[in-house]
Amino acid sequence: IYSCGSDKKFMLSEINYLSNITEISQSNAGYTNLEFDKPNERIFLTNEAGILSIFMTNIFPPSLVNVIQTHTPHCIRGLHIDYMKQYIFTGTTKGDISILDLGLPGKEKLVKEISYFGGNLEIRIVRFNADDREIYTGDQKGKITVWSLKSGQSIYAWQAHSEAITQMQYYPKTRQLLSMAKDKKIIYWQLPDNWVKDEIKKFQDENIREINDSKAIEKFKRQREKGD
Repeated sequence: IYSCGSDKKFMLSEINYLSNITEISQSNAGYTNLEFDKPNERIFLTNEAGILSIFMTNIFPPSLVNVIQTHTPHCIRGLHIDYMKQYIFTGTTKGDISILDLGLPGKEKLVKEISYFGGNLEIRIVRFNADDREIYTGDQKGKITVWSLKSGQSIYAWQAHSEAITQMQYYPKTRQLLSMAKDKKIIYWQLPDNWVKDEIKKFQDENIREINDSKAIEKFKRQREKGD
């Protein structure tokens, strides 16, 4: 089991021998994300100082092959890797979004940051829609923002939840976005085909109604529980 934590340690634990724990590496700041690319035998780690580290697992212990300092020294909370388009996306608690060129397997030493942008958001989650070249971020205040990969500008944003967004998943076939948050809600968003005025207006009307309906249902449930 590979694990990392705010104690700044990257560890390997053997399931059959619980006492056999190997410390692989120690960061200069607490680790925040770990993604294991098993087919290509590599692990991606981010930390609270804006650093992405890449380890290869084809040898023991895993070896560090690249350390990339993104343009910001802030905490990376969001991490998304698109293995088809070969992009890595990170999002920080200060609203910075970085795009790194992953390249083909075997070229890990050449991974580098190629662009960055952002706004005044406390980003927790980053997701990428390769078909439309859109980046979706979820933040601490429950807002979802759509960004254009081409321009680096925000296209649209809406208040999706009343508390911090904890997870998102995009479904390209149906153009639906699933979001979950600390407000204990899971919501499917049917995104418009294009972010133009008429479709945005329809999107706003439909989602406002959906949110209002969910609040009404919750209020009704509370009243029933109280016997009102």
